[in-house]
Amino acid sequence: MEITRRDLGKLAMASVPLSRAFAAKRIDSKFGGVQIGAITYSFNRIASPDPEAIIKAYVEIGLGEAELMSNHCEALAGAPAMPPFGRGGGERWAAENNVDFLGAVPLDVTVRQGADVGVPAVAQSQPGPAAAALEHVAKAVAGKVSMQAAREQPVLTVS
Repeated sequence: MEITRRDLGKLAMASVPLSRAFAAKRIDSKFGGVQIGAITYSFNRIASPDPEAIIKAYVEIGLGEAELMSNHCEALAGAPAMPPFGRGGGERWAAENNVDFLGAVPLDVTVRQGADVGVPAVAQSQPGPAAAALEHVAKAVAGKVSMQAAREQPVLTVS
């Protein structure tokens, strides 16, 4: 059975009256008439990949509104696991447009983590799967550039 975010929202809305009926503690994060919340991704750095720690962080700072933007939090709420993006689109596009496909780089948290501290994926002490893919793509680009340069040698004419 596939559950969409909309279905998950309906389930959450249906559970609101139940939580009130059982006197569940509700956090009111309305300040000056404005409802304040955050996306769960905002807490990844302090609590990743533990969804219960993310929820605890929300409670500790008094936020009662959350937008589920992390797969591990969605899984805790009962949503099925799903890849964040499709696969093979770049390769299909290259074939359709008659251009060379030089490689694919997988989504890898180590790329973002390294970027946050200024360390490229390929220079990290424990490079993730994206590092090898980035090196492959860089070599493919260098090879194409060098072959193009060899075919287009400048001609010097002296008269």
